[in-house]
Amino acid sequence: MPGSIRIGSIRGIPLFISPTWLIVFVLFLWSFAASYYPATYPGWTTQAYYAAGLITTVLFFASIIVHEVGHALIAERFGIHTRRITLLPIGGLAEIEREPEKPAQEFAVAIAGPLTSLLLGALFLGLSIALRPISVPFGGVTVYLGGANILLALFNLVPGFPMDGGRVLRAVVWGLTKSYTRGTRVAAGIGSLIAYGFIVVGIMLVFNGMIANGIILAFIGWFVLTSAQASVQQLTIQHELAGITVAQVMTREIPTVQVGETLTQVVNATFLAQNTRAAAVQLAGRFVGIVTLRDVMRTARDRWDWTDVEAVMVPETQLIVVHPDDPVLDAVERMGQGDVNQLPVVDDGHLVGVLSRSDVLRFMQRRASLRLPSAAGDDRTPPHAIARVPQ
Repeated sequence: MPGSIRIGSIRGIPLFISPTWLIVFVLFLWSFAASYYPATYPGWTTQAYYAAGLITTVLFFASIIVHEVGHALIAERFGIHTRRITLLPIGGLAEIEREPEKPAQEFAVAIAGPLTSLLLGALFLGLSIALRPISVPFGGVTVYLGGANILLALFNLVPGFPMDGGRVLRAVVWGLTKSYTRGTRVAAGIGSLIAYGFIVVGIMLVFNGMIANGIILAFIGWFVLTSAQASVQQLTIQHELAGITVAQVMTREIPTVQVGETLTQVVNATFLAQNTRAAAVQLAGRFVGIVTLRDVMRTARDRWDWTDVEAVMVPETQLIVVHPDDPVLDAVERMGQGDVNQLPVVDDGHLVGVLSRSDVLRFMQRRASLRLPSAAGDDRTPPHAIARVPQ
């Protein structure tokens, strides 16, 4: 996610934290040390309260990571790579490279997280029995973590797509109806209803004085709601663009400049004259790179007259390029993977167009205005698009 901070890796999977998660970490620590443990176990020293609070907070979020690793390990068994795991203020997020291809795979990947949390809960409760006679603080910490992991598992089984329970529901509907689309729509619809319920209950808790709990529950509801809506939108895009090639959507008129032109020439004769922010760079008729307004602006203005465009362009070898006959869905996925807004379309070394996100949007709007039916059937298998499995 944008702005996330990498803190390491687990089994080769990059681990990130959201900057806002740091705030939640401090709030959890303060809540355990100043409220929960003093109220539950009076008589400890201040140092013991804060030590227990720190250990509980660290192990609680470590448990969330282990939950996400549970998803990742099962996904890997089906050949689905996990791109990254991110800790968020409301839990964790495992970003897998594509959706499972069969209902049984979807079910296994989704259920792996809650089962992992249940196992962790049992482990911590077992440790509490062994540690309590030795150390009451450590016993208290493990009791809390045992109960918390079990509650996390049960909460994640609520069928609020795209939570784990919602994905389990989709797998079941998908398996019964043999339709991935129908499974997604049913799970997303139920997930939206549950999300609205979370938001309403959260608001009620706020007005009844439980401000922190109410805000957290309402925020979870908002997250589930937006994620469910995004899943349906993604499904709509997949249906509308099924069978469509890059050539049908791309922009064919591309501003071009030649190797050897100075930045002053590029700015005056292309960017300003043609009111554009990017241009293809050619050498003897062959595409060699892209230059953008941002590339030019990285160079001091007094150097434009003697700096050639090839000195600042992004060379073709560093660009993500697509072919006119490529499925546009694959191109959209590559945009997402590369975090770019447009892709050069190259055929036999020659630039024949540019595909942008706005091109795709205009194409879909045009189809909608003409009321054309989508090319995909209801039983279309899931595309190779990035999927996010939240806890």
